[in-house]
Amino acid sequence: METVIDEKELFNNNIEFINISKRLLTSDYDVFDLNLKRLIHYIDDNKLISDFINSCVNQDDHFNAAEDVNKVVAGYGSNIFNNYVEEEKEISYIYQILKYITSNNISYRKYSISYSSTKQFQDQIDGFNNKIILPFINAINDNFQKKYFEMKYEKDKASNVIINSEQVVIAKNTSNITLVKNNYNELNDIINKIKNHITDVNDREVQEDIMDNVLGIKEEINKGSIKKGRIKAFMNALNVTLTKINDVTELSTSIIKLIKYASSFIN
Repeated sequence: METVIDEKELFNNNIEFINISKRLLTSDYDVFDLNLKRLIHYIDDNKLISDFINSCVNQDDHFNAAEDVNKVVAGYGSNIFNNYVEEEKEISYIYQILKYITSNNISYRKYSISYSSTKQFQDQIDGFNNKIILPFINAINDNFQKKYFEMKYEKDKASNVIINSEQVVIAKNTSNITLVKNNYNELNDIINKIKNHITDVNDREVQEDIMDNVLGIKEEINKGSIKKGRIKAFMNALNVTLTKINDVTELSTSIIKLIKYASSFIN
């Protein structure tokens, strides 16, 4: 059964995953094992991600994670994990490898040595991250983006046509259509930039406050029947938040653009 989720919950899931992934990808070697377990635990506990990974699993692939991990460990630098061109196979294989490693408490020292020509533990970890972890994380993030686009498509489809007395009413003024489309695209562009830089803020509570107000503005504007008081409240809250993130330049710039954009609807 497909997981039903709204835009805010989807975004929060994505942010949590990005934060945990970032923690793993920037790990010092002495905390890598712990951070890898943290990532796998989050994946197993998140139905949206688990459903995606399960959809990639094909029993006909006959992967043997235990055999492959033990082979890499025994090779002491001469063996690496398999590579697959097909994305679904790659996702399924990497997950099973990582799950076996974390479930059996296998230290990074035993398998990451194959991923660097140096004897430095940090270089080995970085090589393993680039070759194995990063493609896996990117695939999961791509699935989040796919869900965003599906939501946007459904919203657009619902708002583009009005059914009235069994007649489809279509606006005849094409210049108005273009104007509305351009305005909608501008709003989405600004919000996407905010989403892309929200993790530059370390405080999770501030992240959530920002997105609550950003999505509140978007929802209010998309209603058509705009309540100016609500938009003003969201804008005021964002102005307060700006004082807390002065050092996060790109995010602050995008929030200021959104406030300016939203103000055109209440003036």
